[in-house]
Amino acid sequence: MLVSYDNLRATIIFQLFFDRELMPFADRRPYSWGRKDVLLFLDSVLRGLPLGSIIEWRPNKPSMLQNRVQKFLGPADLSHAMAEPRGAIMDGYARLSTLHWVMFGRPGCSAFTPEEDAVWSEDDCLVLDWQAKGFIFVPVQESWKGLRMPAYMLRPDESTLYSGELTNTIERRKRESWTEHQPEDVIGFIGFVKDAVQALNGARFGLTVMTYGDEQSAKDAAARANLYPA
Repeated sequence: MLVSYDNLRATIIFQLFFDRELMPFADRRPYSWGRKDVLLFLDSVLRGLPLGSIIEWRPNKPSMLQNRVQKFLGPADLSHAMAEPRGAIMDGYARLSTLHWVMFGRPGCSAFTPEEDAVWSEDDCLVLDWQAKGFIFVPVQESWKGLRMPAYMLRPDESTLYSGELTNTIERRKRESWTEHQPEDVIGFIGFVKDAVQALNGARFGLTVMTYGDEQSAKDAAARANLYPA
């Protein structure tokens, strides 16, 4: 077995999923995080702390992955991708699917399991909150209460760091509901939002690639290498 190491931004890893060069391993452990785990993980992202390593199994014959990968990552359906994947993610599913859900999920995204639904209920929304100085879950009807920004607004655009939708939303809120707040708080919150976008866009994982190993060896290595649960 050959083992190599890399360090990649999460957005690059997501693109590999969308291009179907990578797919989640079918026998991965189910999503087991609760909201406390999600908020702790996102606090690490905002602080720029290490997010641990994920493990990719890359067999010498891609055909070995046939029927050994699943076609979804959290709420993202990857079945439209037709290419044969080069590798399967054996460890890190909870971290990757959580970060993807935060950056790309929308209200109404379907959860695939009861565990996911318990965290990402459509009755609640994950928001960046100025008073809490971090992410919190709130009822959907309160997602714009005070100085808040729904997490799904924070994803970077394809060509720019700050999406046009986010920029337009900030300008509209400055003219409307945010006028009731002190100008220094509004300015501080806008800076906080931009810092959060940069943190999410810059979130990095160590990537351990195991090449040419057999499936059981890859599964054994993944079971021993966890820095985060799941």
